[in-house]
Amino acid sequence: RQPDSAGTVKPVAELQQSLPTHETVLVYQLGTRQSRLWRVTRQEISVSTLGGRARLEAAARDLYEMWSTPARIDAQRELADSRTILGADTSWLRAEDNVVVVADGMLRSLPFAALLIADVDGTPQRLAATHEVSFRPTLLSAATSHPGEPAGATATNKILLVGDPTAPLRASTSALAVDPRALPPLPGSRPQ
Repeated sequence: RQPDSAGTVKPVAELQQSLPTHETVLVYQLGTRQSRLWRVTRQEISVSTLGGRARLEAAARDLYEMWSTPARIDAQRELADSRTILGADTSWLRAEDNVVVVADGMLRSLPFAALLIADVDGTPQRLAATHEVSFRPTLLSAATSHPGEPAGATATNKILLVGDPTAPLRASTSALAVDPRALPPLPGSRPQ
């Protein structure tokens, strides 16, 4: 059961039925010793156990460091870190599904679309190569249509917004002071 914005608890089945047909929602719950990755679609719900918060956040930091200095990318380490965050087996990702991420902790700063997954031949590729990836703050927001829009409606026009969501840097304020779990912006993101 998931509370809605008014504090009313909705049954998960009701939330599932409000999801678009071709959407997989990944909900992360980070824990000290172990974390959970819930996969919710209109048809099913499954959960897998991942490492604890420290392990997932270490993988996120490692990926961030590699992506910050592309000359230092180690493909095997990048794949291992991606598997730490998504789980070792990503066969549950259906090619036709959009992926909606409801992240927790530092994972909110991670560009999930850049994570590596194995394709049908086992070749690593970016999640964005085969899936549209978006983020939502809660499972409820992933399952809520806009007013006047039927559940599962899709826009014919799409837009990609790129931004630098960190707090303005001043002499005494940094993004880490605002949110200690935040990662600093990737090099070159401000001009983009």
